Formats: sequence, C-alpha cells, structure tokens
Amino acid sequence: MEGRKAMTMGRPLLERTRLIVEHILSEMAAGMTDAEILDDNDDDTLRPRSIRTTILRTSTGRPEKRNRTS
Repeated sequence: MEGRKAMTMGRPLLERTRLIVEHILSEMAAGMTDAEILDDNDDDTLRPRSIRTTILRTSTGRPEKRNRTS
C-alpha cells in the first residue's frame, strides 16, 4: 500500500495501482473472489499478489508503504 494524499484525500492506494484499499476491502467484504475483483477493476496493474498483500497488511496493522514524493 502506498499513500498519495493529493490524489486520494489521504486514503491509501494499493501499491502500483490507482485503486483505493478501502474499495478492494469492501469488494472482499461483499464476498467477491480474487478473480471477480480482478475482472471488476479496470486497472491493468492489479494483480492477485496486490489483493493478498492488502489483506495481510490490513489484518496485521502493518503501516502502509509511503511514496517518496508525498
């Protein structure tokens, strides 16, 4: 995860994507599978690894990765 505050009003993004973590978590909470999430989002940079990393970091409370320009 990374932060680009100017672009997302301070909400973290999935690393190397334009997708807000909160959006992916809400799709998972709605019962969507990884494959459905990948199909539902047009961001070509989204990978299954990004989804798993999001789950890991939010469940363990690990801080987001900071973008050097923010």
